[in-house]
Amino acid sequence: EVQGKNFPPRRPDLSVGHRFDPPLVEFFLKTRGRRWHDAALPCDDPLVRFDPARKELQLFLPTQPEETGPFRTLPFGSVFAHDAEWELVAQMEALALRAFFILERAWAKLDFTLADIKFEFGVDALGTLRLADVVDNDSGRLMYHGKHASKEIYRQGDTLEEVAAAYERVARASALLE
Repeated sequence: EVQGKNFPPRRPDLSVGHRFDPPLVEFFLKTRGRRWHDAALPCDDPLVRFDPARKELQLFLPTQPEETGPFRTLPFGSVFAHDAEWELVAQMEALALRAFFILERAWAKLDFTLADIKFEFGVDALGTLRLADVVDNDSGRLMYHGKHASKEIYRQGDTLEEVAAAYERVARASALLE
């Protein structure tokens, strides 16, 4: 969930720290300038639901309940280069969960709670799925004794000194994980 002064909560019906069981994996279409190719969008990085029967992606505003319906649908062909790419979605979900659990356990050993994280994926020249992202405390929400220790504290308007102190705490703890 994205929260803070400038961002409405992703899920206002849930309290901070809510744990999904099983964990929730969501997909967002990476966009820039509120555009997807020649199509104008009402937001960047919309939430995606896949409809394999229709071979289309349904795009939702991340800040609105899904019951309001998708604001646009895109055919698989406008996102995936070929049909086999659709099969990578399940692999991305499995890899994201595996990486989350590994990171969650590592941070828990240092009294941190990994609340959520985002991953970006890519495909290499051989067509192999790769987690293609930097994983740090800007990748998601990391908490220390119930307080944010990631970019969320900046979003919530904490002072730069508080942000720096939280990042220093994460840096010291990260050194212990190496």
